Amino acid sequence: MPAVLFLCTHYGWHVALWLICTLCWLALPLIVSIIPQDPVTFDTSNALPLDVDTLLFASGNALVQFSPMLIIPVLAPLMTHLLGASQGLLPWLFFGGGLAGYLSTRMTGALTSRVSALSLATGSTLVFILSLLIPVMGYPHPALFITLFLGAAYSRLVSSSAVTIQFPDNKQRAGFSSLQTSMMYLMTTAAFFLSAFLLPDHRMALQNMDTLLAVCAITASGTPIIVIVLQKKLAKRTFEPDRFTTE
Repeated sequence: MPAVLFLCTHYGWHVALWLICTLCWLALPLIVSIIPQDPVTFDTSNALPLDVDTLLFASGNALVQFSPMLIIPVLAPLMTHLLGASQGLLPWLFFGGGLAGYLSTRMTGALTSRVSALSLATGSTLVFILSLLIPVMGYPHPALFITLFLGAAYSRLVSSSAVTIQFPDNKQRAGFSSLQTSMMYLMTTAAFFLSAFLLPDHRMALQNMDTLLAVCAITASGTPIIVIVLQKKLAKRTFEPDRFTTE
């Protein structure tokens, strides 16, 4: 996403779309030549049940990403109008933010085996909310903002994924991943709609922007609660088979 924003800002949105189209076409021969052909089976015994727990775990990552997606559509005007970034600096800000997100993803992934998912989610959420205070307070530090914002956003996603990935069985993992992706698209659409609703005109009214940032912070603060709920669901599911085995 930061790479596409970089291309749109520096070379125009047509170039970004053509690049996406080209990469999709290049992926086709790779799919045919690299992915092994498995025999087609229609075994429905391991089908993923669409119950409440399945939908909850499948939407966990989407709920966590809802907050950043409120701000993603207005990143460029936010940094230029509220943080004083120049148009020429925007491509490098997006590039630096993408790099920060990548490093944050790697670091959080390495820490998941040593630190609990709840601690990681809580810490990254605090950093995420702290990044939102930069435009709210009017501090002219766009580089610091996008570094903290994207770094914390990706870290929150990794923390959530460390919990949600434990839910499906190995034979149900593909179906669960597809459902996760669908929920992510649905929640992203809802976030983009809410962002446009809170900013109804083309002008970046300060009051409307503060409202959007406040909504983003409020929704982000629920991430640790989501992780707690998911972990309790996993613990309950693990406890029940053990209890039946003991009996």
